[in-house]
Amino acid sequence: MFFSTNFFLFILYNSFGDKMRKYYLFIIRKDFYSVYKDNANILFLTLDNIYKLKIPNLTYGVSIYNQLCQTFNIGVINNYLKNKNRKYIKSYYNKFFINDIYAKEKTCVQVNHSCIVLKTNSNMPYVLQIFKWYNQHIFVCDFENNDYFWLNDYKLHHPKYEYSV
Repeated sequence: MFFSTNFFLFILYNSFGDKMRKYYLFIIRKDFYSVYKDNANILFLTLDNIYKLKIPNLTYGVSIYNQLCQTFNIGVINNYLKNKNRKYIKSYYNKFFINDIYAKEKTCVQVNHSCIVLKTNSNMPYVLQIFKWYNQHIFVCDFENNDYFWLNDYKLHHPKYEYSV
């Protein structure tokens, strides 16, 4: 299992390289959600500044992060992903590798307390639906492409497989 997971990770990152998008998912506290719901650009700039902080200012960034965001319950998420679909989802500690051959999606999900990091070859991977069910106040950022959105505002469509009834 260890060899196959690492091999999959190697193939995932090397075959898609720069074509992959990297999303960061944050749970925004309820009181800040109401403030930033219609001002997502300000929230993105705040999180982007925290993301780009240098080490000497890290304490300041952690303080702002703790005011804005809640932590993820990694036990619940890990348990769900481990038991979801063992055919398409492989795990290695807190990383999950999803290879949905029917949707042609390859996604690596890293589960942390502070945020969820998705690296995917899809603009809107279906795995985001899991997090949409998990919490209604999730803010998604792609810092490299200056892209951001509220997850509950997005309609995620699962591809229709040929064998679906």
